[in-house]
Amino acid sequence: MLITVENGKVVNLAGNPGHPITKGFACVKTVRYPERQHHAGHLAYPLKRVGTKGEGKFERISWDDALNGIAAKLKAIINEHGAEAILPYSYSGTMGLIERDHPLAFFRALGAAELDWTICAATGGAGWEANYGPEKLGTDPEDIPFAKLIILWGINSLRSNSHLTPLLKAARKNGAYILHIDPYRNETSRFADEHWQIRVGSDAALALAIGNIILEEGLEHKAYL
Repeated sequence: MLITVENGKVVNLAGNPGHPITKGFACVKTVRYPERQHHAGHLAYPLKRVGTKGEGKFERISWDDALNGIAAKLKAIINEHGAEAILPYSYSGTMGLIERDHPLAFFRALGAAELDWTICAATGGAGWEANYGPEKLGTDPEDIPFAKLIILWGINSLRSNSHLTPLLKAARKNGAYILHIDPYRNETSRFADEHWQIRVGSDAALALAIGNIILEEGLEHKAYL
Protein backbone atom coordinates (compact mmCIF):
# COMPACT_ATOMS: atom_id res chain seq x y z
CA MET A 1 0.00 0.00 0.00
CA LEU A 2 1.01 3.60 -0.59
CA ILE A 3 -0.34 5.82 2.18
CA THR A 4 -0.26 9.61 1.99
CA VAL A 5 -0.11 11.47 5.34
CA GLU A 6 -0.54 15.24 5.63
CA ASN A 7 -0.43 17.10 8.95
CA GLY A 8 -0.65 13.85 10.86
CA LYS A 9 -3.71 12.59 8.97
CA VAL A 10 -4.04 9.87 6.34
CA VAL A 11 -5.47 11.58 3.25
CA ASN A 12 -5.05 8.87 0.63
CA LEU A 13 -4.52 5.14 0.38
CA ALA A 14 -3.75 3.23 -2.80
CA GLY A 15 -2.16 0.04 -4.04
CA ASN A 16 1.51 0.15 -4.93
CA PRO A 17 2.01 0.06 -8.74
CA GLY A 18 5.24 -1.85 -8.17
CA HIS A 19 3.61 -4.62 -6.13
CA PRO A 20 2.68 -7.82 -8.02
CA ILE A 21 -0.71 -8.16 -6.30
CA THR A 22 -2.09 -4.69 -5.55
CA LYS A 23 -0.76 -3.27 -8.86
CA GLY A 24 -1.74 0.30 -8.10
CA PHE A 25 -5.27 -0.12 -6.80
CA ALA A 26 -6.97 -0.92 -3.51
CA CYS A 27 -10.29 -2.71 -3.11
CA VAL A 28 -13.45 -0.67 -2.60
CA LYS A 29 -13.43 -1.42 1.14
CA THR A 30 -9.78 -0.61 1.79
CA VAL A 31 -9.65 2.55 -0.30
CA ARG A 32 -12.10 4.20 2.12
CA TYR A 33 -9.99 3.55 5.24
CA PRO A 34 -8.81 7.20 5.43
CA GLU A 35 -12.41 8.38 5.39
CA ARG A 36 -13.35 6.03 8.23
CA GLN A 37 -10.19 6.75 10.23
CA HIS A 38 -10.98 10.47 10.45
CA HIS A 39 -14.78 10.31 10.33
CA ALA A 40 -16.58 12.64 12.75
CA GLY A 41 -18.41 9.66 14.19
CA HIS A 42 -15.23 7.68 14.90
CA LEU A 43 -15.37 6.54 18.55
CA ALA A 44 -12.71 8.43 20.52
CA TYR A 45 -13.73 7.76 24.13
CA PRO A 46 -15.70 5.19 26.16
CA LEU A 47 -19.49 5.17 26.00
CA LYS A 48 -21.74 3.31 28.45
CA ARG A 49 -25.20 2.10 27.55
CA VAL A 50 -27.85 3.86 29.62
CA GLY A 51 -30.97 2.48 27.92
CA THR A 52 -32.09 -1.00 26.98
CA LYS A 53 -30.23 -2.95 24.33
CA GLY A 54 -31.14 -1.76 20.86
CA GLU A 55 -32.19 1.74 21.89
CA GLY A 56 -28.81 3.20 21.00
CA LYS A 57 -28.66 5.33 24.16
CA PHE A 58 -25.17 5.85 25.54
CA GLU A 59 -23.38 8.37 27.72
CA ARG A 60 -19.73 9.33 27.79
CA ILE A 61 -17.69 8.08 30.74
CA SER A 62 -14.01 8.40 31.71
CA TRP A 63 -11.39 5.80 30.89
CA ASP A 64 -10.96 5.14 34.63
CA ASP A 65 -14.68 4.48 35.05
CA ALA A 66 -14.73 2.24 31.99
CA LEU A 67 -11.73 0.15 33.03
CA ASN A 68 -12.80 -0.08 36.67
CA GLY A 69 -16.31 -1.10 35.63
CA ILE A 70 -15.06 -3.85 33.35
CA ALA A 71 -12.59 -5.09 35.98
CA ALA A 72 -15.33 -5.24 38.61
CA LYS A 73 -17.62 -7.17 36.27
CA LEU A 74 -14.87 -9.67 35.42
CA LYS A 75 -14.06 -10.21 39.11
CA ALA A 76 -17.72 -10.78 39.93
CA ILE A 77 -18.11 -13.35 37.16
CA ILE A 78 -14.92 -15.19 38.16
CA ASN A 79 -15.92 -15.26 41.84
CA GLU A 80 -19.39 -16.63 41.08
CA HIS A 81 -18.84 -18.89 38.08
CA GLY A 82 -15.08 -19.36 37.60
CA ALA A 83 -12.74 -17.89 35.00
CA GLU A 84 -13.93 -20.13 32.17
CA ALA A 85 -17.28 -18.33 32.26
CA ILE A 86 -15.44 -15.53 30.44
CA LEU A 87 -15.07 -16.04 26.69
CA PRO A 88 -13.04 -13.48 24.71
CA TYR A 89 -14.53 -13.17 21.24
CA SER A 90 -12.58 -11.40 18.51
CA TYR A 91 -10.72 -12.07 15.30
CA SER A 92 -8.35 -10.15 13.12
CA GLY A 93 -9.02 -6.49 13.96
CA THR A 94 -6.41 -4.62 11.99
CA MET A 95 -4.28 -7.78 11.68
CA GLY A 96 -1.69 -6.16 13.96
CA LEU A 97 -0.04 -7.97 16.86
CA ILE A 98 -1.19 -5.49 19.49
CA GLU A 99 -4.81 -5.41 18.33
CA ARG A 100 -5.08 -9.12 17.60
CA ASP A 101 -2.68 -11.38 19.49
CA HIS A 102 -1.55 -9.57 22.63
CA PRO A 103 -4.96 -9.47 24.41
CA LEU A 104 -4.69 -13.27 24.66
CA ALA A 105 -1.96 -12.85 27.29
CA PHE A 106 -4.48 -11.03 29.49
CA PHE A 107 -7.30 -13.56 29.03
CA ARG A 108 -5.01 -16.55 29.44
CA ALA A 109 -3.69 -15.03 32.68
CA LEU A 110 -7.29 -14.89 33.87
CA GLY A 111 -7.84 -18.51 32.86
CA ALA A 112 -10.67 -17.55 30.52
CA ALA A 113 -12.21 -20.03 28.08
CA GLU A 114 -10.86 -20.19 24.53
CA LEU A 115 -12.46 -20.87 21.17
CA ASP A 116 -11.22 -21.45 17.65
CA TRP A 117 -10.38 -17.89 16.72
CA THR A 118 -10.91 -18.29 13.00
CA ILE A 119 -14.60 -19.01 13.40
CA CYS A 120 -15.32 -17.73 9.88
CA ALA A 121 -12.75 -20.05 8.28
CA ALA A 122 -12.38 -22.96 10.71
CA THR A 123 -14.12 -25.56 8.53
CA GLY A 124 -12.28 -24.47 5.39
CA GLY A 125 -8.97 -24.55 7.26
CA ALA A 126 -9.66 -28.02 8.63
CA GLY A 127 -10.56 -29.32 5.17
CA TRP A 128 -7.49 -27.74 3.61
CA GLU A 129 -5.13 -29.17 6.23
CA ALA A 130 -6.72 -32.63 5.93
CA ASN A 131 -5.87 -32.66 2.22
CA TYR A 132 -2.74 -30.54 1.91
CA GLY A 133 -1.14 -30.58 5.35
CA PRO A 134 -0.63 -27.81 7.93
CA GLU A 135 0.05 -24.10 7.47
CA LYS A 136 -2.84 -23.67 4.99
CA LEU A 137 -0.59 -22.42 2.21
CA GLY A 138 -2.48 -22.08 -1.07
CA THR A 139 -1.48 -21.43 -4.65
CA ASP A 140 0.98 -18.61 -5.17
CA PRO A 141 -1.17 -15.91 -6.81
CA GLU A 142 1.62 -15.16 -9.27
CA ASP A 143 1.32 -18.75 -10.60
CA ILE A 144 -2.33 -18.28 -11.57
CA PRO A 145 -1.65 -16.71 -15.02
CA PHE A 146 0.01 -20.02 -16.03
CA ALA A 147 -3.01 -22.19 -15.15
CA LYS A 148 -5.10 -23.76 -17.92
CA LEU A 149 -8.21 -24.47 -15.83
CA ILE A 150 -9.35 -22.28 -12.95
CA ILE A 151 -12.30 -23.29 -10.76
CA LEU A 152 -13.83 -20.59 -8.58
CA TRP A 153 -16.01 -22.62 -6.23
CA GLY A 154 -18.39 -20.85 -3.87
CA ILE A 155 -16.69 -17.47 -4.13
CA ASN A 156 -17.66 -14.17 -5.72
CA SER A 157 -14.02 -13.32 -6.33
CA LEU A 158 -14.70 -10.18 -8.34
CA ARG A 159 -16.40 -8.76 -5.25
CA SER A 160 -14.42 -10.27 -2.37
CA ASN A 161 -10.96 -10.80 -3.90
CA SER A 162 -10.65 -8.02 -6.46
CA HIS A 163 -6.86 -8.32 -6.71
CA LEU A 164 -7.32 -11.81 -8.13
CA THR A 165 -9.15 -10.42 -11.18
CA PRO A 166 -6.09 -9.11 -13.10
CA LEU A 167 -4.43 -12.49 -12.57
CA LEU A 168 -7.53 -14.29 -13.86
CA LYS A 169 -7.54 -12.03 -16.93
CA ALA A 170 -3.87 -12.80 -17.55
CA ALA A 171 -4.60 -16.53 -17.27
CA ARG A 172 -7.48 -16.24 -19.73
CA LYS A 173 -5.22 -14.37 -22.15
CA ASN A 174 -2.85 -17.34 -21.91
CA GLY A 175 -5.65 -19.74 -22.78
CA ALA A 176 -7.13 -20.61 -19.38
CA TYR A 177 -10.75 -21.72 -19.04
CA ILE A 178 -12.55 -20.32 -15.97
CA LEU A 179 -15.39 -22.23 -14.30
CA HIS A 180 -17.54 -20.72 -11.57
CA ILE A 181 -19.52 -23.04 -9.26
CA ASP A 182 -22.03 -21.21 -7.08
CA PRO A 183 -25.79 -21.36 -6.37
CA TYR A 184 -25.86 -17.57 -6.64
CA ARG A 185 -25.32 -15.92 -10.02
CA ASN A 186 -23.17 -12.84 -9.57
CA GLU A 187 -20.38 -10.79 -11.14
CA THR A 188 -17.99 -13.73 -11.09
CA SER A 189 -20.56 -15.92 -12.87
CA ARG A 190 -20.82 -13.40 -15.68
CA PHE A 191 -17.04 -13.06 -15.84
CA ALA A 192 -16.38 -16.81 -16.00
CA ASP A 193 -16.45 -18.87 -19.20
CA GLU A 194 -18.96 -21.24 -17.60
CA HIS A 195 -21.20 -21.16 -14.53
CA TRP A 196 -22.59 -24.23 -12.76
CA GLN A 197 -25.53 -22.94 -10.73
CA ILE A 198 -25.84 -25.92 -8.41
CA ARG A 199 -28.47 -26.32 -5.70
CA VAL A 200 -27.63 -25.06 -2.22
CA GLY A 201 -26.03 -27.85 -0.18
CA SER A 202 -25.13 -30.04 -3.16
CA ASP A 203 -21.43 -29.14 -3.16
CA ALA A 204 -20.37 -32.35 -1.41
CA ALA A 205 -22.19 -34.54 -3.94
CA LEU A 206 -20.63 -32.64 -6.84
CA ALA A 207 -17.13 -32.85 -5.32
CA LEU A 208 -17.50 -36.61 -4.78
CA ALA A 209 -18.75 -37.06 -8.35
CA ILE A 210 -15.80 -35.13 -9.78
CA GLY A 211 -13.39 -37.12 -7.61
CA ASN A 212 -14.98 -40.37 -8.75
CA ILE A 213 -14.54 -39.48 -12.43
CA ILE A 214 -10.91 -38.46 -11.83
CA LEU A 215 -10.19 -41.84 -10.24
CA GLU A 216 -12.18 -43.83 -12.84
CA GLU A 217 -10.31 -42.16 -15.71
CA GLY A 218 -6.91 -42.45 -13.99
CA LEU A 219 -6.41 -38.66 -14.05
CA GLU A 220 -5.09 -38.35 -10.51
CA HIS A 221 -1.47 -37.38 -9.82
CA LYS A 222 -0.43 -40.60 -8.09
CA ALA A 223 3.03 -39.45 -7.06
CA TYR A 224 1.63 -36.32 -5.43
CA LEU A 225 -1.12 -38.22 -3.62
